[in-house]
Order: sequence, then C-alpha cells, then structure tokens
Amino acid sequence: MKKTQKDIQAEIIEQLKEENEKLRKEIQEYSEIQEQNQGQSAELEIQNEELISTRYELELQNEELKRSQSEIEQLLNKFNMLFNFAPVGFLLISENYIIIDSNKIAAEFLNIPQRELIGKEISEVLHSSFKTFLDISIRKSQISVPTNIVINNNEESRHLRIDFRILENIIGTEKFILISLTDITMLQVIHQQLEESEEKFRSIFEQTPVGIYRTTPEGNFLLANPKLISMLGYSSFEDLHSINLEVEGYPLQEPRSIFKNKIEKLGEINGEINVWYRKDGGKIIVRESSKIVRDGKGKIKYYEGVIEDITEEEKLKETLNAIIRSLPDLLIIFDEEGYYLDIYTSNDSLLYAPREELLGKQINEIFSKELSSFFQKTIHSAIQGSKPIIINYELDVLGGKKFFEAIVTPIKIDAISDKQKVIFLARDITERKKIEIELVNANYEKDLFFSIIGYDLRDPITSLVTYADIFINYFDKLDKEQIKNYTMKVSEEIYTLKNLIEN
Repeated sequence: MKKTQKDIQAEIIEQLKEENEKLRKEIQEYSEIQEQNQGQSAELEIQNEELISTRYELELQNEELKRSQSEIEQLLNKFNMLFNFAPVGFLLISENYIIIDSNKIAAEFLNIPQRELIGKEISEVLHSSFKTFLDISIRKSQISVPTNIVINNNEESRHLRIDFRILENIIGTEKFILISLTDITMLQVIHQQLEESEEKFRSIFEQTPVGIYRTTPEGNFLLANPKLISMLGYSSFEDLHSINLEVEGYPLQEPRSIFKNKIEKLGEINGEINVWYRKDGGKIIVRESSKIVRDGKGKIKYYEGVIEDITEEEKLKETLNAIIRSLPDLLIIFDEEGYYLDIYTSNDSLLYAPREELLGKQINEIFSKELSSFFQKTIHSAIQGSKPIIINYELDVLGGKKFFEAIVTPIKIDAISDKQKVIFLARDITERKKIEIELVNANYEKDLFFSIIGYDLRDPITSLVTYADIFINYFDKLDKEQIKNYTMKVSEEIYTLKNLIEN
C-alpha cells in the first residue's frame, strides 16, 4: 500500500520526536556528567589551594628557619667575640672545679697561657681558699658574693674582683660554673686616691683659716668647720647646730630672707661683705661666698659657703683710707696701659676732671696727645726700670692752673693680676714754684743792681786808687799845694761814692 504524503510526514514527525527525545536524554546525561565534573573540579581547586597554602607556609617556615639559623650564628659570633674580647675575664669550670674554657683576658689576668689553663683545677690558678668558698656557696645554693684577690705579675700587682654563677644544661643533668674576673686595679688606685683626697679635704676642712658651712633652706646648720665655730664664739658644732637662722637670725645681721632672695636670683654670691654676730653679741665683718646645691629634680638641697673674718683687715683699710683722705696730695693708681684704677685725695680741686669721669678711662682719653704721651712714657719707664721716677709738670685742673711734682712708683705684680701698676703721687707745688720764680726774679734784680753799681763805682774807685798810689809812691816829692789839690780830689771822689750809695 502506497504511503501517502500525510503518512510520510507523520513518520518524519515521529522520527523527529524520537531523535529529539534521544537528544534530550543525551543532553541530560551530559549535564549530569558536567555537574559531576564541576564538583570534582571544585574539590580539585580546593585541594590545589590547600597545597599552595601549605607550600607557602613551608616556604615561610623555611625562611624563618634560615633567619633563625643566621641569627643563632650571629649570636654565637657575638658571644664568641664577647667571650674572647670582653674586658672581663671568664673561666668556665665543671662541677669538679676543672677549667673547661677560658677567654684571652682571663689568661692575661692570671698570667697563664690560655691553652695551659684548660684542664687545670681552679685552686691551681686561684687561691685555694676560693675553692672552699665556692664549694660552700654551691652546696648551700648561696648567691654569688664578689670577692677580691691580688695577683702578682712581673713585679706588678693586679687587683681582681671575682664573681661566679651556676649554669645548667637544658635538661638539667649537668652543672657548670661561670667565673668572671674584673680588673679593679685602677678602681683600687682611685679608691686610694679618693681616701687620700678625703683625708686632705678633712685636713683642709679642719685646719683652713676660713669658715666653711652648709645650711638647709629651713635655716639649720648641716656642716660647720672648727674655724667657723670658733669664729662665731661657739664651743662645738652641736652648740651652733641648735640655732635656727630662720627663727633667731643669729649670726646674721640682716634678715635671712634677703640672703635667700639674692642667692636664689643669682645662683651664687661672691665676695660679699656682711656683718655677722658672735655668740657673745660681738660683731665681726666677714667676706662671704656662697652657692646653691640642688638635687636631680632641681630642688634646693642646701646652701654651701665660705666666710672669711676680715674685721682687722677692714679696720686697717679704714685707717689707711683715713690717712689717705687726710693727705694734701693726689694719689692715683694707674695700670701699665694708663687706665685710672683708683683715685685718693682730700682735695678734689687737684683733679683734672671729676673722679667719676676719670675712673676706668685711659690717659689718652683725658689729656692732649703731647701730655698723655709724656705721662704714658713716665709710667712705662718706671715699670721697666723698676724704680721711682720724679717728674714736674704744669696742668690746668679744677682748682685752676697749678704746678705739680709727682713721684711714679711701680707696684710689683701679684698673683691676682698679671698687669703691672704704678702709684702716681702728685703734690701741688704751685706756691713753691711762685717762691722760686720770685727768688729768680730777685736774683736777677740783685745781679742787675750790682752790675749797675759796679759800673758807676768803677771811675771813683779807680781815681781813689790812683791818688792813693801817688801818695804812697810820691808823697815826699809833692809840695803842699799839690798835696792839697790831690786831697781835695780824693774828698770829691769820696762824696761821689757816698752819693751813689745813698741813692
């Protein structure tokens, strides 16, 4: 039977449905397989990531191990350097006191080659008593107590301080003892010098001719040397210590608050002149220098000072000043460069200018070039010749134009100043100069007078001498008339002389 077109189409449609169903199943199977593959791939990716992470961690651990190994090597090198080159000697000994290891410094301290130290018992290199001390300390688990020994090397003594520490290995099955040797020779020398310095300080403190003190801000004496105690008339430090400067004020004349304000403002006081009271009420004049001593936080711990009794010195100075003030002369102290240092006079009219305008000034700032050069050369000549020089000069001073005679005397250099000085002592000789001028004028007038008199008297005297010669030599040959004439001429000349003398 022949298939119709419709049947053919139906068959084709049926075949297409079958193919489509088959294809759908294949797609479904493929999807299921794909889903399975995707699950496996995810697991593989997770495992791969875990492997990568593990590998990274292993690499980090490896780097850390390398770094740790490098640090251990560096630490070991540092330890070896410290052990061998440290300024401290090290001995490592076993429980039975045999030396296991040593550094170079220990060998040097003990004056034994480093190799020969290994294997020796500790008592062979250190004093035998140290082994006993070490044994007792270890058995009683006592903490190391430093001990000192003296090692004699090549006629030189070395002082060593010995410390030890007990060491154990990691599992605690074996003990070691590390002994350290420190050279304290220099410390011993310093300690000895310190003791000597303390002894010197004590000697100076007790025997110095000035008073030394320490006082608290509250006014109590912390320290006072014997000189200060006796200076203030007290019998002992305890007697002086009983005084409170803030309350009683003794031995200060001015309130202590003035002293505290001044020293806290300036930090120190140098050479200040004050009046202090003795226990018996008597006054002394003192030169005081003091400073503040603070702690690490800047708080005042105490005031420390020195006082010198200058009562007699001040009395002498006042006496000298009174003498100088009573002098009619002018006394000036110049240094070698011509600077006015001090001026003393009871008569300011002798000064070239007011003293406040002169003090501290140089000669060439005051006088003309010619006069300042004259004074400066005189000062230098006196210093270089080491002897006084006398000069005369005229100067227009505050009291008018005056004549002066000055003696310039060099002063020997003292320990305080390296500049030489001179004393310039000037005396007003104006009146004497006037008298000298008057005498010169009088002498001149006298000479002139005698010159005139001599000239006027020459002729009459010559005539008289002539007539006298005639009478002596020719008297017996003269007649009476001649004698009379000559006698009259002699009489005339005598009257002439008389008139000259009377006029």
